[in-house]
Amino acid sequence: AARLRSLGYEVCGTAARGEQAVSRILATRPDIAVVDVRLAGSVDGIEVARQVRRELDIPIVFTTAFSDDEVIARALQVAPFGYLTKPLQEQELHATLQAALRQGQRMDELRSSLETATAGERFVQSVLDALSKRVAVVNAAGAIVLANAAWTRYASAAHLPWHSASVGDNYLEACDRGGPDAVIIGRGIRTAMAGSVPEHSHQYTSTVGGNRSFLCRVTPLHFSGAAMVVVAHMDITAVEAATATAALNEQMFSSLALAAPVGIFRVDASGTWRFVNTRLCALRSEEHTSELQSRETISY
Repeated sequence: AARLRSLGYEVCGTAARGEQAVSRILATRPDIAVVDVRLAGSVDGIEVARQVRRELDIPIVFTTAFSDDEVIARALQVAPFGYLTKPLQEQELHATLQAALRQGQRMDELRSSLETATAGERFVQSVLDALSKRVAVVNAAGAIVLANAAWTRYASAAHLPWHSASVGDNYLEACDRGGPDAVIIGRGIRTAMAGSVPEHSHQYTSTVGGNRSFLCRVTPLHFSGAAMVVVAHMDITAVEAATATAALNEQMFSSLALAAPVGIFRVDASGTWRFVNTRLCALRSEEHTSELQSRETISY
């Protein structure tokens, strides 16, 4: 300990017995643990390192007066940063500890980066899971690398390969084994992946959960130089039903308005004529409805 202090290191604590060494290292959480292989008590230095490693990921440097093959083999099992034999040479000790400190700093930076990346991945996954449409990211090899909850739920209930493919599966191969709609989508993925089109769209009907209409959109995604695509399947059954209902209502309105004994017209928000019936034209002495509809604004 005195030698370490003379080299400028702060010593958090010392222990002569293995059991004490484990508790003190875990309590003080040092940047480096310098552990003698031979310690008093039932726990030797190698076992100390093993127990510490379960809780802390810090560099461990062994010191020992023994260098036989059996001791070295046991020590290497816990992956120490260094193994110094006694008598310790001050220059070698200092160089080893400095290298261990740098490794510890790099490991801390790596852990921080991984934690940031993991948090980012969780955020992206949460956003995707909040979407009702089925969304997956497919890489250049055709494999699904990311999928949201809606995609996973649908895949678990589907039977066709291109519907049931999930993370880790090759979506392009599944599309190639599917029917005409799947083949078209697979072709669109390859085209978008090559950058030939900004987006590929295809509408199809699925019998999973009843006859429903879907719109598949494939959009290129370039991330860190890797070519990938976002594949999204949106259920448009309700949209199609609403569109059909609106068209029917429009037809009924036109039929009733044309037969009405009173003048009826309709304009949009800008005041442009959108519909006039024949009675209104007669009242305004217009021979053709097209003449009235061609006017840009209402005139009374």
